[in-house]
Amino acid sequence: MESFVYFGTVVNSDGGVMMEIKARLGAANKCCFGLMNPLSSKLFSCRVKCLICITLVRPVLTYCSETWALGKQGYIFFRFFEGKVLRKIFGLVLKSGCWRRHKICEIDKIYNEYDVKFIKLGRLRQALDMS
Repeated sequence: MESFVYFGTVVNSDGGVMMEIKARLGAANKCCFGLMNPLSSKLFSCRVKCLICITLVRPVLTYCSETWALGKQGYIFFRFFEGKVLRKIFGLVLKSGCWRRHKICEIDKIYNEYDVKFIKLGRLRQALDMS
C-alpha cells in the first residue's frame, strides 16, 4: 500500500508530506467554498471576514501540521492559497476606471497578520508542550 488515510491524515510509504498538504488544501478550499457568501458579502467588514477565515478555515488547513517538515514548495502552496482567500475577502479595486484584483504586495500592506508563519509557530508550540 502506497498511501492511506489515518484519522484524517494522509500517510505515505515514502514519508513525504506533499500528498497531505494537497489534501489539506483541498479540504480548506471546500471550506472556503462553503463560506463564499459571507466572505464576499458587503455586510461584514474585512476584519470580521479575516476572523472568520482564521477561526474556520485555518484549523482545516493546518490540521496535524505540527508533524510536517515543510520545504519551500509547501510554503508556496500555502501562500498561494492565502492570497486566493484574501483576494476574495478584500474584493476588487477600482483603478483608473478599471476593476482589477489586488496584488499580493498590496494585500500584505493592508493586512500583514495573515502569514504562513503560523505553521512554524504551531510546530514550536508542540515542541514546547512535549518538554
